[in-house]
Amino acid sequence: MNSKRRKNYRCGECGALIEPWQEMYSWTEGKCSEFVCSDCFDALFDELTRPERARLIGSEVTTPEELSLPPS
Repeated sequence: MNSKRRKNYRCGECGALIEPWQEMYSWTEGKCSEFVCSDCFDALFDELTRPERARLIGSEVTTPEELSLPPS
């Protein structure tokens, strides 16, 4: 019988077992990176400020005042 051993993955935040068919997400904070379950990913993402979320998708964060300043 050929039984392959699969590595068990656990969420880096809550420790929940992530089943082979479940999605997991990498989360990087500073120099540390870990895999997290979908619930923890949502919670971590919700903790980000609006400007942090905007920068993640490449959106420029500015104000009308900043736009009207002469170029330096």
